[in-house]
Amino acid sequence: MNRTNLFRWIRAAGRCLAAAAGLSSLAVLAQAPPASLEAEVPPPQPGRTQVFEFPELPKTLAGDIASMRVRVPNTYDPARKYPVFVWINGGTGGRGGPRTDLVDPEKYLCTGLPLFKRAAKRKTTGVESLHVDYDDAEILWNAWSVMLGRLEKEFPNIAFGKGVAAGFSNGAHAVGVLLTKKPKEMRRWFGAFVFVEGGYMLKSRSPVRDCPVLVLAGEKSWAQKEMGFDSSPAMDARDFARRLKADLIVMSGVGHAFPAGEYAPRVKEWLGKEGF
Repeated sequence: MNRTNLFRWIRAAGRCLAAAAGLSSLAVLAQAPPASLEAEVPPPQPGRTQVFEFPELPKTLAGDIASMRVRVPNTYDPARKYPVFVWINGGTGGRGGPRTDLVDPEKYLCTGLPLFKRAAKRKTTGVESLHVDYDDAEILWNAWSVMLGRLEKEFPNIAFGKGVAAGFSNGAHAVGVLLTKKPKEMRRWFGAFVFVEGGYMLKSRSPVRDCPVLVLAGEKSWAQKEMGFDSSPAMDARDFARRLKADLIVMSGVGHAFPAGEYAPRVKEWLGKEGF
């Protein structure tokens, strides 16, 4: 090969290598996800209720896609520590809306969690199809731990052990079940508990020792008769509160209900006196 042809060959080879390098670079760029796909969720928005959905989890007891709602304080400051206040509704649990009338919403991440139950139990009829029992503890905690784990990721400034878990009826039963079956996990998050017309699934005082506990019972309901279901320990509210060394509020003239307008301020006042 003469010198002229050699130079031509070198230039052609260079152009091929450059083209190959360009295609390689394009391929790398094509494989790299857009920056928008890698971005984290928007930072907490003060005063807003953020909704997180968990389609990978089982359907809730209410039959909905699992979701968690978190109300962010108006004065939210990432440099501050915030405990979690969790409210659990009764019955099917609904979608788990947060409540801001039982604690100071500027001091807490007010959160609502739904209920979960084993599929086999959900196919039964009557009260048995709803009542959260001890054998529902695994599916319930597995779901809640995923939700609370997301909460911990989005709000890394959580004050662990300083939160409050509260619920009405079946929601209170769920808290009692998990305190019985998953005491360490529950105590990592919560240091005070409020049981309204339920929660007697809590078998012993050990999981709530040294914790403030409040029991509310309707005068025409749990305060005058024993409540219990299947394997749950039937008892009346006074015995339950005495066993837990809990404070008791008998709701005058009330049946199986929670008239929040009258008794929510009393719960809030009680929590304040207990340092929550």
